[in-house]
Amino acid sequence: MSTLTHQFLNFILAFSVFGLIAFVALKTKWTNRKLDLLSYIFVAPSHIKTHPWLWIISLISIVLIRDFLENYSEWSKWIIPLDVHMEYSLFWFSLFFTFSLFLKLLSREGIDKISKFLVCSWFVTYIPPLVDPIIYFGRAFRMTYVYKEPLQKFLTFYGTSPFGREATIGIRIEIILVVILASLYVANKTRNWFKTVLAGLGGYSIAFFYMAMPVFYKGLKTILGFPPTMSYPREYVDSLIYIMLVLIPIYLSMYKKRERIQFFEKSFELINIRRFRVSRVIIVTLIRNIRPFRLIHYATLSFFGMFIAYRFDPGASYSFNVLKIIPAILSMAFAWLFAVQINDIFDIQIDEISNQQRPLVKKFIDRENYKLYSAIFFILSLIFASLINFAAANMILYYMVAYSFIYSAPPLRLRRFLFIPNAIIGLCSVLAVLFGFSTVANSKTFALMPWHYSLFIFLIYALASTMKDIKDYKGDKVNKIDTLPTVLGLTLGKKIIGFFIVTSFILMGILISWILPLYPKSWLALFTTVFAVLGYLFTVKKNEKWLFSIEYIYLTVVLSTVSYFRLM
Repeated sequence: MSTLTHQFLNFILAFSVFGLIAFVALKTKWTNRKLDLLSYIFVAPSHIKTHPWLWIISLISIVLIRDFLENYSEWSKWIIPLDVHMEYSLFWFSLFFTFSLFLKLLSREGIDKISKFLVCSWFVTYIPPLVDPIIYFGRAFRMTYVYKEPLQKFLTFYGTSPFGREATIGIRIEIILVVILASLYVANKTRNWFKTVLAGLGGYSIAFFYMAMPVFYKGLKTILGFPPTMSYPREYVDSLIYIMLVLIPIYLSMYKKRERIQFFEKSFELINIRRFRVSRVIIVTLIRNIRPFRLIHYATLSFFGMFIAYRFDPGASYSFNVLKIIPAILSMAFAWLFAVQINDIFDIQIDEISNQQRPLVKKFIDRENYKLYSAIFFILSLIFASLINFAAANMILYYMVAYSFIYSAPPLRLRRFLFIPNAIIGLCSVLAVLFGFSTVANSKTFALMPWHYSLFIFLIYALASTMKDIKDYKGDKVNKIDTLPTVLGLTLGKKIIGFFIVTSFILMGILISWILPLYPKSWLALFTTVFAVLGYLFTVKKNEKWLFSIEYIYLTVVLSTVSYFRLM
């Protein structure tokens, strides 16, 4: 028996066992009861009422952050150029439309409900860039396409070696979850064992088709009489555009005519330019709503990134234009204002209880005009970042979509869940540092920035960000948002958050010891201990503004004594 025949039989056997399990499971009452419980998970996204364009923006935001994570986690470490960005994004969008149509075909569910479920499930694509750096710790890996032996790779789940170029362990975990999710979704909607197996097989096949796209593209060129070549990324982008041109009309045709008309009508309602107003009251209101402590916090992180870049980029002192600091400050300021305003737009109910001085609560400015100003700030932030370099524009874009459309805005609005919003704030803190770093290092940012620095910055500010949950306690409790104070009670929540603050100061001390290796460890330990204790006390007794003040004083004391200790 040949190797290929043996692999084919093993593949048939694996899916036969899967089919048998699905058949037996769907015939038992216990399994059907469990599927009824899963209905809530599959149906919940369709109950989220928000503007259709926010679903599209949410998908784009998920894809952008996924591209950032992949780019930063891979061994090459060079910031991807614009054409590769297009290839990445088109790949995920094509995959999204294909899965939507496939699940529609099997489940007969409404295409809008399937699409909403898929948007909320698209976070499964984060598994490879998050898991692979841990699994391949210290070893080079790269996520790429299948270029040869497609049938063998298909039958053997991308080969037997975990270090193959095509599918890392993280990608294989991701595909297994895709197969499970597709099967469970169809099983829940149809209770048909054959369609359930077909959903699993089809999910695996769709994922493989896109990963093996170069093989199929070259085969098509050979059939048409062209040389079997495929230049990266131009022809990849071209082929994905052709696929999208086929998929999008079919996808839109799945909606009823009335739904399509409503979508295009609502598209003009997202931002109403006719409502734009400029007045002294509005300008003063926007300035007062800037939240200076947090703006200074992120601006400080950006300058911190520049400082690190000077240490790790030998040519920075000769190539960096000091005037770039001005657009960097303006870009971060406008990015922060954009994030603040998106948060305000969707947090009115919470702010009516916890932050009654906010402009929308006090009605100093109407919601439609506020949205227009947020769009202007978004554009201005990107313009000023683009004046620096492409890498800086990338970082500020990632920062804005993470802080706004993933953290604050529906339908995702991940700030509702325990610890997830703190992780997003940690990510945004890393992005602020990388933004500052990229103003100096440009496309070499990921290659030069030590990964353990990013990890510690993430942990420091993810832990420290729990402090804001104390201030928002009353509003979060009324609106059923899970935070430590609302879950554990205000008293116990404050104590645990205080412990997190102490831990964040300790991590900050360790990070400073890496950046300033000549700094006396005994003095650094003393400063860190004193400010960690103060951080705990102010967390329990005061508010987050006091914590920001302690953070600034701590950094000021440490940095102002650098020259003194070097002169000793």
